[in-house]
Amino acid sequence: MPSRPIPGRRRFVLACLSLFCTVPLSVHAAVPPFAAERFRKRVFAHYIVAWPRGGPHATVAAYESECRDARARGIDGFALNCAGWDRSEPHYKQRVLRLYDAAARLDFDFKLFVSADGQAQAEIEDIVATTRGLKVQLFVDNKPVLSVYAAGGKDFAHGAALMREAGRLGAFFVPHFFPSSGERQISADEATQIAEQLGSADGYFYFGAAGAPNLIAKSTEALSAELKTRGKVFMAPVTPYYRGLRAGTNYRAFETSGFSGMATEWEAAATSGLAWVQIVTWNDWAESRMSRPSAAQAALMSMTTASAISSRIPVISTRANTTSNGSSQAASLPSRGIGCSIFIG
Repeated sequence: MPSRPIPGRRRFVLACLSLFCTVPLSVHAAVPPFAAERFRKRVFAHYIVAWPRGGPHATVAAYESECRDARARGIDGFALNCAGWDRSEPHYKQRVLRLYDAAARLDFDFKLFVSADGQAQAEIEDIVATTRGLKVQLFVDNKPVLSVYAAGGKDFAHGAALMREAGRLGAFFVPHFFPSSGERQISADEATQIAEQLGSADGYFYFGAAGAPNLIAKSTEALSAELKTRGKVFMAPVTPYYRGLRAGTNYRAFETSGFSGMATEWEAAATSGLAWVQIVTWNDWAESRMSRPSAAQAALMSMTTASAISSRIPVISTRANTTSNGSSQAASLPSRGIGCSIFIG
C-alpha cells in the first residue's frame, strides 16, 4: 500500500508514545525481580463473559478465534467480566474455563484474569482457587491477578472486606470501585481518597467509559500521579464509545469524535507513564462500547465509531513487530513501552 502522510494529531500521538517506548532498561535496573513485573507494559480488553461472539454455547475453538483477533490487534489478554460464578450462575464459570482452555492452545502468550462483578464478588475464593493453577492465568509478584468491577457495590459498603479477602487469598488485587465523585472527573483530592481506600490492594482499575474523552484523560492523569507515589499499579481505561442503559443512571451517549477522542485517552495513558491499560470493552454491545471485530457489526460500527480499535485508533502493545490486516498500515515502534504497535489508516 502506498505510504501516506500521517495527519498532525496522529503524528503527535506517535511522538508521545515513541518517547515512552524508548525508556532505557537502566531505569528499572534496581527494581527487585518480582516488582519488575508490575512495570511490564500491558494492554488488556474487558471481555463480557455474558456476550461471547459464538453465542451462549460458544466452543473452545470459537473462544480461540476471539483471542487470535484480539492479539492481532495488539491486545495482550482479556479481563473476564463475570456477573456471577458457580453458585449464582454456573454458566459463567463454565465459559471462563473454556476461555482458559482456548488461550492455552494458542502459539503465543495471551493472559487472562477474572474481573468479578455483582454476585461473583461473593465467590472470589473459588475464582482464585479455580484459576490459580491454569496455564494462562496472569501472575504478578508470584500472585494470581484478580480484579473486580464496583467493589462492594455503588457505595463501597463492602469494599474494605473485599480487599481483606483478596489479600487473605494471596491474589494480586486490582479492583475498581466508585469514588465519591461518582462518574464525574476525578480530581487530585479524589485520587488521594481512592488510594487511601485501596488499603493493602495492589492497584486500582479506573473503568471510565461513562464520560467524555477529556474527562477520562484528566482523571487518568490525576490517578496515575497519586498511585505512582504509593507504588500501586494503575490500570487506565481507553473506550471507543459509550451509551448508557435506559434503566441506569447515565442513559445518554458519550461522543468520542472517532479517532480524536480516543487519541486523547491514549495520550493521557502514554504520557502518564503507567504500565497497564484496559480497553473498555471488547464486546459489551448492550452499552455500545465494543471493539471486537465482526463482519455483522461492520455497518453499525461505522456509525458509532466502535470499530476504532480494528481500523483507526492507536493500539497499545508490548510487541515491536505487530502487523495489520486488510488495508491498515502498522507503524511499529521500539518495544518496552506503551504504544509499541499503532494501527493507522
